[in-house]
Amino acid sequence: QPDRRLEMQRMRLADSEPRAVAYIWGACATRYATGAPADAALDAAVPGSPLHGHPLRVVVVIELLTELINSRLFSVLRDMLGLVYESCVRFADLELLPANSLVVTISAAPSKVDAAHEAALGVLRDLKSGRQPPCAYDVNKARRAVLANYDNHVKDNAWWLSRLQHVQARELPGKDMRCVTDYVQAVEAVTVQDLMAVCSTLGVGEGEAMSVIMVSDPAADIAKRRHKRSDE
Repeated sequence: QPDRRLEMQRMRLADSEPRAVAYIWGACATRYATGAPADAALDAAVPGSPLHGHPLRVVVVIELLTELINSRLFSVLRDMLGLVYESCVRFADLELLPANSLVVTISAAPSKVDAAHEAALGVLRDLKSGRQPPCAYDVNKARRAVLANYDNHVKDNAWWLSRLQHVQARELPGKDMRCVTDYVQAVEAVTVQDLMAVCSTLGVGEGEAMSVIMVSDPAADIAKRRHKRSDE
């Protein structure tokens, strides 16, 4: 069980300008079924999925989910509420470990960062609980974005190397050459149910997510500079 004291931490940092950033961390299903508690739930959630048993099953869903969450964060936090300068989600690339996670980063004014943090948690929890589930429009919009990114990625050797990494590793029997050859077909096969299944594994509920809010303190920065000059 996570340490409840880590659910919310606040830091004040000396800085020349007033600014703030918030981070939300949560666990989720692993990319290649390496043994996280959330992995077993996926098989039961969508037993008849076209991606059932495919090594890219979670990988491509996470890529679509990244697009979906980023779109919702922008729509809610910036367009609707006007709380943030920018926000984004990133899923970790921990292929060999029996764990995976996501991190949401929020950049906002100090006076708005707490409200932005709560709103971002609300977006994540609404997805996890099904209160605001993804629909076919969401899936198709995210799919178009992922395939557009793919058209650019295939020109980059680093992308190909990342796809081939660990293909022959004994520690990762779930990853094989289909991760390269079937990528487009796998992206096109993702369904709303696949997306909902991975959403249900997000560790963003009460007692699961951990947050850090960091706010700059120009007054502390001025005091720090004065103290440094006095030492000199």
